[in-house]
Amino acid sequence: MKTSPHSGLPIIKACIFDMDGLLIDSEDLYTICTNEVLREYGKPDLPWHIKAQLQGRPGPEVSFDVPKWLSTAHIY
Repeated sequence: MKTSPHSGLPIIKACIFDMDGLLIDSEDLYTICTNEVLREYGKPDLPWHIKAQLQGRPGPEVSFDVPKWLSTAHIY
């Protein structure tokens, strides 16, 4: 195995990016984290009909939809 002369670590030959959830299903973790943050602010968990609209979309795009839902969800 070849190693880097600078670090002694193995040389990286390839890198895999999983940007669509094919290799790692992160949707459940994303939901858990989102709900934890919502609870910290006294808000309800993200309902399924909203979550379904957010799945597979980029974070920056979704960051506009969650506050919109919160402002129209009649949460007191």
